[in-house]
Amino acid sequence: PFLHVRMFDEQVRWSKEEGVDYIIAETFSVFEEAKIALDVIKSHNLPAVVTFSARKNVEDGSVRTFDGVLISKACRELLENGAALVGVNCTRGPETMLEVVEEIVKVCPPERVCALPVAFRTTKEAPVFFSFTDSACPANNPVYPRGMQPFSASPVEIQQFTKRCMELGLKYLGICCGNSGELTRTMAEAMGKKQPASRYFDPSNFGTVPEKCIEEGRMKVTN
Repeated sequence: PFLHVRMFDEQVRWSKEEGVDYIIAETFSVFEEAKIALDVIKSHNLPAVVTFSARKNVEDGSVRTFDGVLISKACRELLENGAALVGVNCTRGPETMLEVVEEIVKVCPPERVCALPVAFRTTKEAPVFFSFTDSACPANNPVYPRGMQPFSASPVEIQQFTKRCMELGLKYLGICCGNSGELTRTMAEAMGKKQPASRYFDPSNFGTVPEKCIEEGRMKVTN
C-alpha cells in the first residue's frame, strides 16, 4: 500500500500543479487499490472519478473485483467515501457493460454513475474482450490484442448503448479502447450534442453527405 500511495500521490500532485479540475482514476480491478487512489485524490482536495474494470464473472453470475467485492457495492462504498462519480470502463463492450451498469444504478444515484465501454462487440459468451475466440479465422487466435478488428462495435451499437444509459439516468459517458472519431460523434449526437462534423452526416445510412463536403471545399470532383 505504501508504494501505491507514493505512486498515486506523485501523479495527483503533478496534475494539481498543472491546474487540473478533477482526477480520473480508472480501470481498477482491485477494490482496495481503488480506495487508496480515492484517499490520495481527496488529500489533494480534488474531485475524483473512479471506475472499475468489470472482468470477473463468478459462479453465481455476479460481477466482482479481483478481491471479491461486488462492483455495485464497490461503487456505492466509494461514493459514500467521497468520490464524485463512480462506474465502469474498459474490457466490456456496450452489451455486456449495460448489464453491470444496470446493477450499479440499483444502489447508486444514476447521475453519479459513469460508463465507458470498449468499442468491441462483447457478448454473454465472451463478456470481456480478453475472451474473444475467432472461429471464422482460427489463425487469428489468440484474438487479444492484435486480432480485434473483426469484433468492432458499430455506430448503431454505440448509439443504442448511449440511449439506454441516458434512460437509466447516466450523464457521464465515453468510449474506451478501440474508439474512433465516428463513434465519439455518434455518442455525442445520441446525447443531443451536435458536433462540427455532424453536418456531413446522413442519418439514413450512417454515411457522409458528399454534396455538403463538395460545397464547403472539403472534397474535389475530378473527371
